[in-house]
Amino acid sequence: MECYSHFPRPPPRSLYPGCGFFSSLLIARILKRKLMELRILLWLSCGLFSIGVYGMLTRRHAIGLLLALELMLNAAALNFVLFSRWFGHVQAQAFALFIIALAACEAVVGLAIIISLARSAHTVLVDEASLLKG
Repeated sequence: MECYSHFPRPPPRSLYPGCGFFSSLLIARILKRKLMELRILLWLSCGLFSIGVYGMLTRRHAIGLLLALELMLNAAALNFVLFSRWFGHVQAQAFALFIIALAACEAVVGLAIIISLARSAHTVLVDEASLLKG
């Protein structure tokens, strides 16, 4: 059996076509770092949404419900921005801007309803307020 160890090894193939081996390793390292940042921020968004759901299910105070809803909307906007940056689409950032505007409108209308409820029913607890029933 012959040994072919005296032949030179072929150069390693690049992971990305058009790049050299070492530059493709650099690109792979950068993508891995970006993926780790994406994962961390997605976990943050998941945590924000979970805190919002917990707040919606456990709060009786109307302002607490509004704050929990704001957390959920901000988590959704954060997801849109993250995926927009990851995939390079601008449409998701437009949706995030729409969500932020919707959250601002929701806060204004919700606080107006709470103020009118506090003036007429003298309470801001959602369970005790039956004033808005039709």
